[in-house]
Amino acid sequence: MKKSLIALATLTVASFAGNANAQEQGYYQTPALNGETLVFSSEGDLWRATADGGTAVRLTTHPEVESSPIISPDGQWIAFQASYDGPSEVYIMSVTGGAPKRMTHEGGGATVRGWVDNDRVLYRTTNISGRIPRILRTVDRRSLQIADIPYDNADLAAVDAAGGQIFFTR
Repeated sequence: MKKSLIALATLTVASFAGNANAQEQGYYQTPALNGETLVFSSEGDLWRATADGGTAVRLTTHPEVESSPIISPDGQWIAFQASYDGPSEVYIMSVTGGAPKRMTHEGGGATVRGWVDNDRVLYRTTNISGRIPRILRTVDRRSLQIADIPYDNADLAAVDAAGGQIFFTR
Protein backbone atom coordinates (compact mmCIF):
# COMPACT_ATOMS: atom_id res chain seq x y z
CA MET A 1 0.00 0.00 0.00
CA LYS A 2 2.81 2.38 0.97
CA LYS A 3 4.66 1.64 -2.29
CA SER A 4 1.48 2.35 -4.25
CA LEU A 5 1.05 5.74 -2.56
CA ILE A 6 4.68 6.66 -3.20
CA ALA A 7 4.36 5.61 -6.85
CA LEU A 8 1.12 7.62 -7.20
CA ALA A 9 2.70 10.69 -5.56
CA THR A 10 5.75 10.42 -7.84
CA LEU A 11 3.54 10.08 -10.90
CA THR A 12 1.44 13.08 -9.83
CA VAL A 13 4.50 15.30 -9.24
CA ALA A 14 6.01 14.21 -12.57
CA SER A 15 2.71 14.97 -14.30
CA PHE A 16 2.54 18.50 -12.82
CA ALA A 17 6.20 19.12 -13.65
CA GLY A 18 5.61 17.95 -17.22
CA ASN A 19 2.58 20.25 -17.58
CA ALA A 20 4.47 23.24 -16.18
CA ASN A 21 7.32 22.60 -18.58
CA ALA A 22 4.93 22.25 -21.55
CA GLN A 23 3.27 25.60 -20.74
CA GLU A 24 6.61 27.26 -20.30
CA GLN A 25 7.82 25.90 -23.62
CA GLY A 26 4.60 26.60 -25.54
CA TYR A 27 3.21 25.07 -28.71
CA TYR A 28 4.32 27.17 -31.65
CA GLN A 29 3.24 26.60 -35.25
CA THR A 30 3.75 27.98 -38.75
CA PRO A 31 6.58 30.45 -38.09
CA ALA A 32 7.24 33.26 -40.57
CA LEU A 33 10.53 35.16 -40.51
CA ASN A 34 11.41 38.47 -42.17
CA GLY A 35 14.63 40.11 -41.05
CA GLU A 36 14.50 40.23 -37.27
CA THR A 37 10.70 39.82 -37.06
CA LEU A 38 9.23 36.43 -36.26
CA VAL A 39 5.46 35.84 -36.43
CA PHE A 40 3.91 32.51 -35.48
CA SER A 41 0.62 30.97 -34.41
CA SER A 42 0.04 29.56 -30.96
CA GLU A 43 -3.10 29.01 -28.88
CA GLY A 44 -5.16 29.85 -31.98
CA ASP A 45 -3.74 33.40 -32.20
CA LEU A 46 -0.89 35.18 -33.97
CA TRP A 47 2.17 36.30 -32.02
CA ARG A 48 5.19 38.47 -32.86
CA ALA A 49 8.70 38.23 -31.40
CA THR A 50 12.23 39.07 -32.41
CA ALA A 51 14.23 36.42 -34.21
CA ASP A 52 16.68 36.16 -31.31
CA GLY A 53 13.95 35.33 -28.79
CA GLY A 54 12.50 37.25 -25.89
CA THR A 55 8.92 37.93 -24.93
CA ALA A 56 6.33 37.39 -27.65
CA VAL A 57 3.49 39.87 -28.17
CA ARG A 58 0.01 38.55 -28.91
CA LEU A 59 -1.34 40.18 -32.08
CA THR A 60 -4.83 38.62 -32.22
CA THR A 61 -7.37 37.55 -29.60
CA HIS A 62 -10.40 36.47 -31.63
CA PRO A 63 -12.13 33.23 -30.49
CA GLU A 64 -11.61 31.76 -33.99
CA VAL A 65 -8.24 30.35 -35.03
CA GLU A 66 -5.77 32.48 -36.97
CA SER A 67 -3.05 30.48 -38.73
CA SER A 68 -0.39 30.32 -41.42
CA PRO A 69 1.04 33.84 -41.11
CA ILE A 70 3.31 35.09 -43.88
CA ILE A 71 5.12 38.43 -43.63
CA SER A 72 5.22 40.73 -46.68
CA PRO A 73 8.62 41.30 -48.33
CA ASP A 74 8.86 44.82 -46.86
CA GLY A 75 8.06 43.45 -43.37
CA GLN A 76 5.02 45.71 -42.90
CA TRP A 77 2.10 43.27 -43.32
CA ILE A 78 1.05 39.80 -42.25
CA ALA A 79 -1.20 37.69 -44.46
CA PHE A 80 -2.95 34.81 -42.67
CA GLN A 81 -6.08 32.71 -42.76
CA ALA A 82 -8.96 32.75 -40.32
CA SER A 83 -12.62 31.82 -40.20
CA TYR A 84 -14.08 34.87 -38.47
CA ASP A 85 -17.29 34.80 -40.51
CA GLY A 86 -17.60 31.04 -40.96
CA PRO A 87 -15.47 29.72 -43.83
CA SER A 88 -11.69 30.07 -43.96
CA GLU A 89 -10.63 33.25 -45.78
CA VAL A 90 -7.46 35.32 -46.27
CA TYR A 91 -6.86 38.35 -44.05
CA ILE A 92 -4.05 40.85 -43.59
CA MET A 93 -2.99 43.07 -40.72
CA SER A 94 -0.09 45.31 -39.83
CA VAL A 95 2.91 43.52 -38.39
CA THR A 96 2.49 45.76 -35.32
CA GLY A 97 -1.09 44.53 -34.80
CA GLY A 98 -4.48 46.13 -35.27
CA ALA A 99 -7.74 45.14 -36.90
CA PRO A 100 -7.48 42.43 -39.56
CA LYS A 101 -8.76 43.26 -43.05
CA ARG A 102 -10.59 40.56 -45.00
CA MET A 103 -9.02 40.05 -48.43
CA THR A 104 -11.06 37.22 -49.93
CA HIS A 105 -14.72 36.26 -50.16
CA GLU A 106 -14.33 32.77 -51.60
CA GLY A 107 -16.87 31.07 -49.36
CA GLY A 108 -14.13 28.88 -47.90
CA GLY A 109 -11.18 26.96 -49.25
CA ALA A 110 -8.84 29.99 -49.32
CA THR A 111 -5.34 29.22 -48.07
CA VAL A 112 -2.46 31.72 -47.85
CA ARG A 113 0.60 30.76 -49.87
CA GLY A 114 2.77 33.90 -49.82
CA TRP A 115 3.30 37.41 -51.14
CA VAL A 116 4.01 38.15 -54.81
CA ASP A 117 5.21 41.64 -53.84
CA ASN A 118 4.41 44.15 -51.08
CA ASP A 119 0.85 44.61 -52.33
CA ARG A 120 -0.34 41.24 -53.65
CA VAL A 121 -1.06 38.18 -51.52
CA LEU A 122 -0.77 34.78 -53.18
CA TYR A 123 -3.37 32.23 -52.12
CA ARG A 124 -4.87 28.92 -53.20
CA THR A 125 -8.60 28.38 -53.49
CA THR A 126 -10.64 25.23 -53.82
CA ASN A 127 -13.93 27.06 -54.17
CA ILE A 128 -14.11 27.06 -57.97
CA SER A 129 -16.38 25.43 -60.50
CA GLY A 130 -15.33 23.14 -63.31
CA ARG A 131 -12.95 20.25 -63.63
CA ILE A 132 -9.97 21.91 -61.89
CA PRO A 133 -10.13 21.28 -58.10
CA ARG A 134 -7.93 24.23 -57.09
CA ILE A 135 -6.18 27.29 -58.47
CA LEU A 136 -3.72 29.94 -57.35
CA ARG A 137 -4.88 33.54 -57.16
CA THR A 138 -3.55 36.89 -56.06
CA VAL A 139 -5.44 39.61 -54.25
CA ASP A 140 -4.26 43.21 -54.10
CA ARG A 141 -4.26 44.49 -50.51
CA ARG A 142 -5.31 48.00 -51.57
CA SER A 143 -7.92 47.43 -54.28
CA LEU A 144 -8.98 43.84 -53.37
CA GLN A 145 -8.63 43.06 -57.12
CA ILE A 146 -8.33 39.29 -57.63
CA ALA A 147 -6.36 37.70 -60.47
CA ASP A 148 -6.11 34.01 -61.37
CA ILE A 149 -2.70 32.49 -62.01
CA PRO A 150 -3.21 30.08 -64.91
CA TYR A 151 -1.62 26.94 -63.45
CA ASP A 152 -4.10 24.05 -63.49
CA ASN A 153 -4.52 22.27 -60.17
CA ALA A 154 -1.78 24.28 -58.40
CA ASP A 155 -1.61 23.90 -54.65
CA LEU A 156 1.52 24.76 -52.70
CA ALA A 157 3.48 27.75 -53.98
CA ALA A 158 6.42 30.00 -53.18
CA VAL A 159 7.64 33.20 -54.79
CA ASP A 160 11.31 33.80 -55.58
CA ALA A 161 11.92 37.25 -54.07
CA ALA A 162 14.82 38.04 -56.39
CA GLY A 163 13.16 37.17 -59.71
CA GLY A 164 9.47 37.14 -58.85
CA GLN A 165 9.02 33.63 -60.25
CA ILE A 166 6.35 31.40 -58.74
CA PHE A 167 7.29 27.82 -57.92
CA PHE A 168 4.35 25.49 -57.31
CA THR A 169 3.26 21.90 -56.86
CA ARG A 170 0.12 20.18 -58.01
